Amino acid sequence: MPSINSFIANAFLVATSLLLASCANPQTNPRQGKHPYSEWEKESVREWHRLAVAEPDKAVHFFRLGYFASHLKEPDTVHRNYRRAIELDPSNQWYQISYGWALFNAEAYDDALAQWRKAYDFCDGTHDENNITVALGYYGVRDYENAAKFFLAQTKVDSRYSRFDTLQEATSHWTWHEKEAVYRLYDIWRYSYGRR
Repeated sequence: MPSINSFIANAFLVATSLLLASCANPQTNPRQGKHPYSEWEKESVREWHRLAVAEPDKAVHFFRLGYFASHLKEPDTVHRNYRRAIELDPSNQWYQISYGWALFNAEAYDDALAQWRKAYDFCDGTHDENNITVALGYYGVRDYENAAKFFLAQTKVDSRYSRFDTLQEATSHWTWHEKEAVYRLYDIWRYSYGRR
C-alpha cells in the first residue's frame, strides 16, 4: 500500500510535469524564447533525485531526473541518469528515444544519431518516432540523403509529415530547435522526392 507521502510526491510530480508542459507552449507562456523554466523545474530535479536515492532500482526516477536536467542544461546529470534508466530497463524504447532527444537538443548530433539508431535497431523501427528521430539524427550530422530516406519512411507511417500545415500541427509541442530542424528536413525531403 503506497504511503500518503508517496501519493503526495507523485501528485506534485504530475502537477509539475503539467505546468512545465504549459511553460514550453508559446500560447501559454509569454516568456517562450527566454528560458521558460524556473524554480518548478529545479524543484522537480531535486524531487526526482530524492526518489532515485530512495528507490535506486526504479528506472523511471532516473529517466525523469535526466529529462528535467536536460531542460536545465546539466549535461553530466542528463547522461548519468538516462544511462542508468536504460541500464535498469533496457527494453524501454521511450527511454532510449528520449535520451536521443536530449542529445539532439544539446547539439551532440553524432551521439543523438547513434542513440536513435540503437533504439531503431532495438525495436525494428516499429516505434512511432523511430523514422523521424533517425531522420533528424542524419540531418544533424549533415547526411541529407539518409535523412530524406527516413523522413520519407515517416510520411508513410504518419501522413501528417507529408504536408507542411499538418507537420506544424504534429510538431506543435517540439522545441524551436527541433522544429527548425524538421522544417528544413521537410524541404530537403520535398526536393529529394519531387514534392515541390
